[in-house]
Order: sequence, then structure tokens, then C-alpha cells
Amino acid sequence: MDYLKGNSNAWIDISNKKYGRLTVLGYVGNGKWECVCECGNKKVLKTGKITTLHTKSCGCLSKTNALKHGGIGSREYNIWANMKARCNNINNTSYKNYGGRGITICDEWNNSFEKFIGDMGPCPKNYSIDRINNELGYSKDNCKWSSNKEQSLNRRSNFIITHNGITKPLKEMCEIFKKDYKKTFTRLSTLGWSVEKAFNQ
Repeated sequence: MDYLKGNSNAWIDISNKKYGRLTVLGYVGNGKWECVCECGNKKVLKTGKITTLHTKSCGCLSKTNALKHGGIGSREYNIWANMKARCNNINNTSYKNYGGRGITICDEWNNSFEKFIGDMGPCPKNYSIDRINNELGYSKDNCKWSSNKEQSLNRRSNFIITHNGITKPLKEMCEIFKKDYKKTFTRLSTLGWSVEKAFNQ
């Protein structure tokens, strides 16, 4: 493989190493490497920019730092404020589905927007905050930025099934195995078919 030659005349491979928020995916030639940022964006950079930490992210880090120094009016601030409202304010219209059923916010996030944005980073365009386990609260370990499709697949109302060793929401399984969602849902929920029968017949 065509790796970069270092000052010691030894071939250096920095693939899979992490520098700041960037993880190096592989060498693309001409002294450049493809990297993926913690926020999910990819960027091609020269070796020196990476290893000296001249560039620590795809650019989202500078936005994060800016958000930490205020952020009021930003999309991320509004997401944080709305999260607090539906978990803490009994008069909020969504409280019954969040705070009312025991969904809480970790103390660090509840008390500090800076801590929240420091953990989550900037929100990618057309994404929103999503809890990985819908039965647990808002915290660094249980939250991520998700697209609208990912959010819809993670709703409590989703029918989670296991088929062929795969466990996913029914809607996503139907996409994978090319089955009609409404028909399969009826077979399982109304007719009482087994998962194997619903998917194989």
C-alpha cells in the first residue's frame, strides 16, 4: 500500500488512529488521508494537518466553540430548551410522553447548555436529537443526532421483531426483506401469525 514516507525513512500508516475529533480511514495518495469526524462528516487532509492537530475536526469544532459562548437562538439551543421543557415542565403539551412517564435529563445537560453542546457537537442539517433506548433519559451515552427516518424507526410504537437472526423495527425489516409493511403488520398484530410465517408465506 502507498503509505506516506516519514522523516525517519520508515513507512508510516496512520489509518484507524484518532486525532482530535478525526479518525483516519485510509491513505488516498499525494500525502493525503480520508478522515471521518465524530459528527459523521468526512474530510480529506494532508498528513501534517492531521498529525500536528492543526485540523482537529471537519470544521464542526469551531462551530461548537462558538455555540458554547452563548448559542441562544441557534437550532441546538432550541433543541436543548425544548428537551428541558418536555421533561421538566408539567404544562408542556408533550410532558405526558416524556417527564410524565419518567424520562429525565442528566444533571450535566439539565444545568448547562455548554455541557450539552460539548457532548453532542453541532446538529447536522435536517437532523434532531434521538434517544438510542427510548425507555431511558437524555444523556451523552443514550443520545445521538438522527435523521427523520432514523427517528421514525425509533418510536415507542414501532413493532420490534427478530427474523433470520436480525432484530429491528418491523418497518425496517420489511424494507430489508422487501415485504409490504401494512400487510405484514396485519398478519402479525391482527391475525396472530408467527414472524416466520408472515415473512415466508
